[in-house]
Parts: sequence; structure tokens; C-alpha cells
Amino acid sequence: PLLMYTDASDVPGRSPQRLLGAVLFDPVDRSLVFSSWAVSDATVSQWLQKESYMGQLELLAAPFAFSTWQDRVKNRSIILFIDNDSAAASLVKGYSPKIDSGAIVGEFWLLVAQLRAHVYIDRVESKSNIADGPSRNQFDEVKSLGGLWTSPRTGTFGEPSRSLPTW
Repeated sequence: PLLMYTDASDVPGRSPQRLLGAVLFDPVDRSLVFSSWAVSDATVSQWLQKESYMGQLELLAAPFAFSTWQDRVKNRSIILFIDNDSAAASLVKGYSPKIDSGAIVGEFWLLVAQLRAHVYIDRVESKSNIADGPSRNQFDEVKSLGGLWTSPRTGTFGEPSRSLPTW
């Protein structure tokens, strides 16, 4: 299987403030690739207003990674490592009671189905998550391991297209 790691960061005062990072290792050709994406305020504005968006950002990192490497993950088995318990649990269950998180989870599983990918999701300790650097615009570690940059591809979730329903 492919080994995929995702992470997110939200640092007020940093530009960009909200970043997603992802790293993918393919044992078939032994390639290591990484990417990073700055989440726009327009994307965040679609979510329910709250003090912290870390839960949604950690969730969003998964469809970001699958979109970025969709050609590589299509028809493949993937082990997805996430260091956020809540995000990992929501993705495993395929559900979140929070409407904005639930929308992200739904988008993720629709993408996985379209790609005919087989996904196993597991928790990784933050210290062992190699996507931590890319989620902070720090790439030295993954580059030192031979990692190559991949331009981010966000698919339809990267641009605001609709508002969440209000109930």
C-alpha cells in the first residue's frame, strides 16, 4: 500500500495562517513526494464560526492529499496516517455530528469512491508525522529524505462553491 501522512496548522499572525501538508511514499517505485496548501479565508468562511478550525483543517488535509495525488492513488490501497484523534475518528466512521466537519468527511469519501481507492486510516503520533513540516512551510526534513515537491491540487473543495445549509 501507499503510505500517506497528512497534517494541518493554524498560526495566527503567520502568513499564510492556515496550512495543510501531506507526504506520500509509494513502495512500488520508492518515491517520496510532498505538498502544502494555504487554506483561504473564503474556504474557512464556509464553516461554522468558532475560535479554532483545527478539526476542520485536519479533516480537509485528507481530501487535499487525495486530490493532489489522485493519479497515484487511483485503484490503490492506501494507509492514511493522521495525528488528530477527532479527525481520524470522523474519517473512520464516515460521519461527524458537526455539519461543517460532516461535509468534509462526505467529500473525502466521495473522492475515495471516485478514485476506487482502498483506505485504511490510523493514528500517528505528532512527533512521527512527517507531514508536520509541510503543514508549516518547512520542507528540509522531507527533502533530506529525497522527497520531491508536488504542486497542490485541491479539486472542487478548494474554492467556495456553496454555503453549508442552515438548520
